[in-house]
Amino acid sequence: MAAMKRLVGTTCLTFVTLLAAAGVPLVGAASTLVSFEIQDQFDHLHTDAEFAGRPLVLFGSDRKGSAFSGRWVEAVREALTTAGHAETIQLVEAADLRGVPFFVKGSVKKKFPREPAAWVLLDWRGHLARSYGFTRDVCSILLFDPDGRLTYRVAVTELDEEVLSELLSKVMALSSDGEEPASERGERER
Repeated sequence: MAAMKRLVGTTCLTFVTLLAAAGVPLVGAASTLVSFEIQDQFDHLHTDAEFAGRPLVLFGSDRKGSAFSGRWVEAVREALTTAGHAETIQLVEAADLRGVPFFVKGSVKKKFPREPAAWVLLDWRGHLARSYGFTRDVCSILLFDPDGRLTYRVAVTELDEEVLSELLSKVMALSSDGEEPASERGERER
């Protein structure tokens, strides 16, 4: 009986992961950027309002998924920088920390990067994870347009060039909106 429950659970998780990877929205998942107030590891408060007006790539993961999110953030950041779009896209990491006991929050917080530029939203209540149906044990990547509409989502583990290319093409399309990258405009203005 226990083996059957594990098999059903594994099958369901695999199916949900495949749906998310295919960009299929989950039933009940938010389709726009939800309202939030969440602190980072430096106790700075961040709200949904600060991300309005520019495309946003949100990388959300739980403890196991965090093993993948850093690689994806760096790969996306590097590609955007190379293409001259780094200033037009917001990249934000969110840690799904629901279930962490209150008495270990301090030690958990110390595990996050100490560089101010590498801040991460510490979502102790799992607000973003519940709102968007983050897939457990992987990195959930969500792309929002400048108006806060969710336009793309994928659940990832190891870097996959095909998925990265698809994500970047969607990000670049939102980034451009008819404008040249800042690096190309700057070269023409000299």
